Amino acid sequence: MDMLLTITIATIIAVFFLFRYIRDQKKTEAASRESQEKGKLHSTGPQAQFPLIDMTYCIGCASCTIVCPEGDVLAMLGGKAVMVNGHKCIGHSLCAEACPVGAMSMVKAAGGTSADMPYISTVAGITATIIYIV
Repeated sequence: MDMLLTITIATIIAVFFLFRYIRDQKKTEAASRESQEKGKLHSTGPQAQFPLIDMTYCIGCASCTIVCPEGDVLAMLGGKAVMVNGHKCIGHSLCAEACPVGAMSMVKAAGGTSADMPYISTVAGITATIIYIV
């Protein structure tokens, strides 16, 4: 009888925390989706160098969203990293460096929008700024 009572209490506690976790994940995902929609309304897209995410390699570890100094540029949606506010990204490339599987690479914005912007590349852990003159 004591064993049954212990298992029941442990199950109730586990279910309680599981439901709280699922509820918090849904709130976070809803906020990310809302931010993504707002980003589309207020922006023509990234204005400089920005991360290109390869969804086939993304493992959803969220390290890129944590290290981004610009705040809500990247978010986790459906267990994968997505860019929600591309217009806020200024091309630090910290997210690409933090990705453990190399699912991110830094690319330039569309032609004409970033003609005078510097291209930042990382060579052997040293960040070098190379300015392209068009």
